[in-house]
Amino acid sequence: MQSPAETTRTITMTITRSVSARIAATGAPRDVIVLFASDLAVYNTDIPGATGAVQGTITTISQTGIALAYGGQPEWTYTATPRVVDGRVELTKIEVPNFPMHDIFLSSDGFEHGLADGINRALARHGLTPISLTLHHGSMRTETKPASH
Repeated sequence: MQSPAETTRTITMTITRSVSARIAATGAPRDVIVLFASDLAVYNTDIPGATGAVQGTITTISQTGIALAYGGQPEWTYTATPRVVDGRVELTKIEVPNFPMHDIFLSSDGFEHGLADGINRALARHGLTPISLTLHHGSMRTETKPASH
């Protein structure tokens, strides 16, 4: 079993690869990037090089936020609302599962940083800075601009 810090690093790498692949597939211009729940799946074996951080998790996107459910159990669900702050995607309104050992699995900081850092790293790889984002059922629409150097 990975430590929470290792799980966070794995989530960051998995999300970076997945979101980067989605951006690459978007083509030009890249002023709007639409990410789907599968792009933010922490157990993503469809992306070459992605090992998957946490088996048995399901990622969903709704109009109110992103949810990561472990084992399909509602009481084992991490939720957060993404927003853009100072040219970076950040997660707010973070809620963690209320089961006794959740920090052994993934801390609230790990959930927050794993997802947000993965998205931000992918955008930076493609020279993009987020301006705003909108959540929809099943997707997250992110408006971007070229990064300043």
